[in-house]
Amino acid sequence: MKTKTILLLTIALFLIGGMGCEKKEDSTITKLTGTRWELAGIMDVKMNQLKKLTPEGAYWFKFISETEG
Repeated sequence: MKTKTILLLTIALFLIGGMGCEKKEDSTITKLTGTRWELAGIMDVKMNQLKKLTPEGAYWFKFISETEG
C-alpha cells in the first residue's frame, strides 16, 4: 500500500510539473532569417554618446538560419 501511494504521488508530481513546462509561442519575436544588420557604432554609456565607425558599412552580419535558444 505504501509503495502504491508513493508511486501515485510521483506520477502526479510529474504530470503537474509537465503541465507547467508547456512551450508557448511568443508573438513579439521577429524572425531574423535573411536580415542583414549593420553595426552603427560603439556606445559610451557614461557619456551617452555613440562613436560612429569608419568606414561606414564595414561591420555587419547576416542571419542565415533560425535556432532555438
